Amino acid sequence: MKKIKQLEQQLAQLRAAIEQGEQPVVGLKAQREATTTERARIEARLAEIKVEQESQRARIIAEAQLVATTITSVYLNPRLLERDFDVVVVDELSMISVIGVLLVVSRALKHVVGAGDPMQLPPVVVLNHEEQAPLARQWLGKDLFTYLGVSIFDAIGGAKECVLLTEQGRSNPAIIAPINHYVYQDMLTSRPETLHAPGIGPHLEWPLMLVDTTGSKARCLKPGREKPRENKYHARLAVTIAQQVLASLPPLSPEDDPTIPRVAIVAPYRSQVNLTLRKLREAKIAHLVHMGTINTVQSLEFPVEHNMATGATRKLNVAWTRAKQKLILIAHRKHLRDHLPRSGQDTPKGQRLMWSLVEWAAREGCIGSAEYIDPDQYDEKQE
Repeated sequence: MKKIKQLEQQLAQLRAAIEQGEQPVVGLKAQREATTTERARIEARLAEIKVEQESQRARIIAEAQLVATTITSVYLNPRLLERDFDVVVVDELSMISVIGVLLVVSRALKHVVGAGDPMQLPPVVVLNHEEQAPLARQWLGKDLFTYLGVSIFDAIGGAKECVLLTEQGRSNPAIIAPINHYVYQDMLTSRPETLHAPGIGPHLEWPLMLVDTTGSKARCLKPGREKPRENKYHARLAVTIAQQVLASLPPLSPEDDPTIPRVAIVAPYRSQVNLTLRKLREAKIAHLVHMGTINTVQSLEFPVEHNMATGATRKLNVAWTRAKQKLILIAHRKHLRDHLPRSGQDTPKGQRLMWSLVEWAAREGCIGSAEYIDPDQYDEKQE
């Protein structure tokens, strides 16, 4: 009997504990129900706000005298796609597929104005399975200039309803001069403010300069079939010069965004970009430098650019004209002289232009890469 009483007491204690524990549970259940109710109320209100926003957006678009938007927004916003406009202006024509241009200009009732440069890059199209969509590159990768056969010479001559805007306000005249001569037939003029920016090192007196790696240990290697080609010396040189450039930049002005790099390094292919980027990180300056291929700088501009780029005429033009105050070209001049065709009808225009630009830069200001990398101290195996 005594043992039974002990068990009954223990059972009573357990029941009391359970009852005591159930009280918070009941409270938590009540809180959960209240939270669920509040969440439903908030979601309902958000849905109402979304409807109100859509209504306001539709009203603004319907009543607006001027709408500024992107091609993608027109794709995605039925309000834009359904509205007619007296005039449609399309900027950066070279970067928009002919399909995209046709879509937006179909909303014009009276006039269409296209602005752009046929010597800038065409639309970028990445196809994982091109064989499954044979017409995709033809239409998505072709800009209106190409489709209509409009060239820079038509713009210069005023043909095919083209007007050439001849004033540029980005680059120092010394930087733009060779592109103006070889690409734009000396038609461009520079605004006065392009001359007033302070010089930037190295060599403050040279807005355009060539760093010649002739006689150095520079070489482009492709170790194996599965490994990409790399030029370790040029990567190291670009980073070394970037460090000097960053040290000589003038202070930021109040209107400058401190999060945007003021120095760019442009490389000809992705593997060289990755190699140089690793070295920028090792030097702890990657956050201060834009590192990329030509396609990454199409719509950008920088006070200083290091250019290791090669390619067709349009790519060279884009790469060259990103720099505002200083352009540093890195090239192995002797290798180009020995291996790059420079004349003849069968020579690609990009190759002829590349050589002409290198020689022009050399005349503006040329130094050997040994000024930055001691040949006796450089060891490729340690790179």
